[in-house]
Amino acid sequence: MDSPSGVLKDVRGDVQVIFTGTASLNRNDFGVEGKRWSAVKEGITAVDSEVRIEFSMLGKQLKAANFSNWVRDEQKPAGKLYKLIKDQGVNVGLDEFRKMKTENAVDENALNTAGRMLLLEGKTDDAIIVLDANRGAFPSSSNVQFNAGEAYATKGDWNKAKECFGQSLKLDPMNSKAIEVLRHLQ
Repeated sequence: MDSPSGVLKDVRGDVQVIFTGTASLNRNDFGVEGKRWSAVKEGITAVDSEVRIEFSMLGKQLKAANFSNWVRDEQKPAGKLYKLIKDQGVNVGLDEFRKMKTENAVDENALNTAGRMLLLEGKTDDAIIVLDANRGAFPSSSNVQFNAGEAYATKGDWNKAKECFGQSLKLDPMNSKAIEVLRHLQ
C-alpha cells in the first residue's frame, strides 16, 4: 500500500485521508481451484490463479455541522428523534422511539444517527443513553453495538467500549472495524 495522502480538508471542512495500493491474491489459497480455467478455450482467455487487486480508499471524518444534514429532516425518524431529544430531552425522544418501534416505523439507523449527532456535539452522556437504548431495541445488530462502543470509548470507559466492540465482532465476525479497534485496545 502506498503512503497515505496526508490529512486533508475538503471544501466542506471535513477531514479526509486517501490510501491507494495493490494486492495480489492466489485464488487457490481460498479453495477456488477452477481446474478448467487454466486453458484457453474457444478464444476466451482463462482466469489466472494470481489475481491482482488495485484499490483506493477514502476515509472521512464529518464535522458536526455537515453530519447535521442526516438529522435535519424532521419528517424522517432520525430527524424527528434528534429534534425531540435536543428540544425536550432524552426521555421524551426515547418514549417516541419506543412508540415508533411498536408501530414498526423505525429501524436501527434512526437512533444510531441521532446518537452519533449527539456524540459529535460533545453530548457524550446523552449519546450513550440513546445508543444503549438502541442496543436494547436491536441487540443482534453488529453496527448498533459498534456505535455504542464508540460512545463509551469517547467517554473513556474502555471496559464498556471493549464489551460493545466485542459484542459487535461476535455478531459479525467479519466486522473489520471491530477487529481493528479491538486490536488496538488489547
